[in-house]
Amino acid sequence: MEKIVLIFIFLTSFCFENSFKNGHKAYQNGEYKKASELFKQGCDSGYALSCSFLGFLYFNGQGVKQDYKKAIKLFKKGCDGGDAESCTALGVLYNYGKGVKRDYNKASKFYKKGCDGKIAESCYDFGLLYNTGEGVSQNKSLAKEYFNKACDLGYQRSCNIDIKLN
Repeated sequence: MEKIVLIFIFLTSFCFENSFKNGHKAYQNGEYKKASELFKQGCDSGYALSCSFLGFLYFNGQGVKQDYKKAIKLFKKGCDGGDAESCTALGVLYNYGKGVKRDYNKASKFYKKGCDGKIAESCYDFGLLYNTGEGVSQNKSLAKEYFNKACDLGYQRSCNIDIKLN
């Protein structure tokens, strides 16, 4: 019985990943409507990365009618499912008040999740919040720490800011 369950889990996850890969290929070819349908299949099945990409399509109005609220729900589903890019997207939306009320506190929490998932831009943006004290208590040493982490992850802009803090 355990073997049957394991085989089912393997095949199911393969289908979700395949749906994502086909959606990504359609997206790269400019077939946004097709991509949205494939990403929706993956997202509905719990594949977090599909939720993230579908969120970007809704945010940008590519292949679907632009809908910020739907994009935010999809990013939340992706973030809750462990997709760090979705968490970063939510951080940006809350930081700049795009489709939601500006909320630096929420932005900082989502940037932290994105940074923990090794998204360099999220570490950089989290460092900026610590540098300015928006959404978190101002802390230059933590700002420097997050700038360094972003730099280590390859975000050159953060390396330059780190130098300015020394």
